[in-house]
Amino acid sequence: MHVKKNTTGFLSDILSAICNGEYDLPFSHEKEYWIQKGNKEKEIFANLFSVEAYEDQESIDFLHKHFPDMMQAYENLW
Repeated sequence: MHVKKNTTGFLSDILSAICNGEYDLPFSHEKEYWIQKGNKEKEIFANLFSVEAYEDQESIDFLHKHFPDMMQAYENLW
């Protein structure tokens, strides 16, 4: 059985966290969600882990290019 990888939601959720829900993205939470303490950090970590686990190199490359500090902080966890 072949399972198709659809990792669009992971990247979309990361971007939603970064912009505090200010932009209408395909997969995101409401602005109110992002102002709750700790939600941004938990969501970004979970979605970065998922992007890495699914080996979504296109998203990883995009994040390295546009958010190098975030990616460095994530990689420093290991």
